[in-house]
Amino acid sequence: MAATGNPTRLLPLREAASLVGMSQKALARRAERGSLRVLVKNGKRHVPTSELMRSGLLDHEGNPKASNEGNQTPRGNHEGFAVLLERLEKLVAENAALRQIEAQTGTLEKELAVERESRERAEAALFEARAKLIEREARRPWWKRLSQGRATPSQAVDRAAS
Repeated sequence: MAATGNPTRLLPLREAASLVGMSQKALARRAERGSLRVLVKNGKRHVPTSELMRSGLLDHEGNPKASNEGNQTPRGNHEGFAVLLERLEKLVAENAALRQIEAQTGTLEKELAVERESRERAEAALFEARAKLIEREARRPWWKRLSQGRATPSQAVDRAAS
């Protein structure tokens, strides 16, 4: 074990972070997420070296592994960047498509509002016409309203045909 000596040794969080080449904050976030187990001793967090090995931050000899976090990016490994760039380009294309759909949705919502307003005006006009018809019917003399209920033979034939 080159760097740690003992695989069961407990390292304070600051010392463990400097050993693996990460910031203390990055290591603390891993602990908060639960991807790195830590022990609390006297109110301070300590990381067992075996946990650093389990999480892949140290190799089995206790030497730090190359990391993609912070400034520890290995030189010459541009494949990761190419994958990220490709993913970014896909996200930009998806974002453009979503913005276009959003614009179409806004146009359709405006058209729907116009149609709704037109329908409401037509319903209001129909309501007014029905009210006028009921009012006109109420003003007719009672004998004309009575005769409306009884149909003459020619009216009965006309109603049956329609």
